[in-house]
Amino acid sequence: SALLVLGHGEAEVAIAHDDSFWQARVRPGPVWRLGEIRFVGSSLFDESELVGRLDLRPGRPFEADAVASDLARLLQSWGRRGHIFASFRLRPRRSADGRVDLTVVVDDGPLVHLGELRARGNETTGVETLERASGLRPGRVLDRRIFDRSAERLRRLGYFSEVRGPVLTRGPAVDLVDAELVVVEAPTHSAEGVLGYAPAGDGGDEQLTGYLELSLHNLFGTGRELDLSWERVRADELTLQVRWRERWVFGSDASLLASFAQVVQDSTFLEDMFGLEIAYPIGWRFEGSLRFQRERVIPGRRRDGLVPDRSNTRSAGIGLSRDGRDDPWNPRRGLLLDSSLDLGRRGNETLIRGRGRVELSLPLASRQSWLAGLDLMALEPPPGPVQLPDLFRIGGAGSLRGFREDELRALRGGIATGELRLHTGAMSRVALFLDLAYLRRAEAASQGARFVWRSHVGYGLGLRIGSRAGLLGIDYGVSAGDSPMDGKIHLGIQNLF
Repeated sequence: SALLVLGHGEAEVAIAHDDSFWQARVRPGPVWRLGEIRFVGSSLFDESELVGRLDLRPGRPFEADAVASDLARLLQSWGRRGHIFASFRLRPRRSADGRVDLTVVVDDGPLVHLGELRARGNETTGVETLERASGLRPGRVLDRRIFDRSAERLRRLGYFSEVRGPVLTRGPAVDLVDAELVVVEAPTHSAEGVLGYAPAGDGGDEQLTGYLELSLHNLFGTGRELDLSWERVRADELTLQVRWRERWVFGSDASLLASFAQVVQDSTFLEDMFGLEIAYPIGWRFEGSLRFQRERVIPGRRRDGLVPDRSNTRSAGIGLSRDGRDDPWNPRRGLLLDSSLDLGRRGNETLIRGRGRVELSLPLASRQSWLAGLDLMALEPPPGPVQLPDLFRIGGAGSLRGFREDELRALRGGIATGELRLHTGAMSRVALFLDLAYLRRAEAASQGARFVWRSHVGYGLGLRIGSRAGLLGIDYGVSAGDSPMDGKIHLGIQNLF
């Protein structure tokens, strides 16, 4: 059989044995080669088109595995058109010159539609939501590509810990099939709270900061998502944000996101933002987005070099993201990518803002992994003084540990992160981290403010502890130049339900 696979169609093997040994004599014979290849019986494709799609060519060895693989790939063309039961029958024939002419008899089969999608295990998620999320819509032509990707589409939502199937069964008519899925639903709602403490230093007072976020995903089993957040990064600054996501807009794979945020900074300024974003999956776990935002700033009574004037800014931007991590909470391997570029207009002036973040998790041993991250940002402001709301906010658990929340305001720069992680459980880990930043940041000056390049280093220890109460996170970060006893503590808890 090995010789037949290699194209030796006339191979012979003779075996003889006695009481002492076995003997095999092999006569491979000549290599059969392909002659003419023909397709008959199909009303969907022209014969010349089918022959042109093959990798097989006359004169090549007639290798059984290569022939089967090439024809199986070609058969997918019928599945893409809804003819999922199409089949081939092969009729090889030796020609006078010793070649093998191959006739492929095609049965197109019926044009198949999906009759019904059945599901088990979906206690919260509605069947209509499963139809939209998987792409398996009853009454539509069953595209084999959509069918093969349906389980992965459901897994990517994050609503299910397990997806099995789909399995096809014959429907009541020859051109109808039913599909059945088995899912295990995962917790999709979360409540997260973070408490930050920074001791007094450099003439400043000690600070207690906080962050609360409520995320309701797959709301009422419809796939809709609502996020609410409240954040006090300093005693004099408060941020509120509301975000709503509507999936499968107009029956497509697109999502529509609407957001509103407001920042109040004591008597300096008030800023509110309203945004709309359209996101669409573009393959290989990438998602592209197009967004529009309006931002309004109302100045307060106090004035300094960075306090903004009253303004209205309208911007449009694009984004590209990918989440290929094996676990969103405690990843051991995979790539996370998030990038954006925005162009804004403020009166007759233009500003450009871009940011890109990448995180790569690599396993080192059975319970160890390494995380490497890079966060790059740049702002090209309009002529004149740079305004405070335009700058990037840096500092704290989400960017540069060892510094107060949003302590630094930067025009451009980058932050590199490294973490050596020891995974102690499915949701738990211990990590040593190092954050390195090089920023063109704002500093107070006699004339109001100036921008200078500065390097910053933060290091410390992080813990993530999974418990019945949720995921408890503790980070202790120290900035270079500070005493290890003057570090910043970030305490957070996240509950999934």
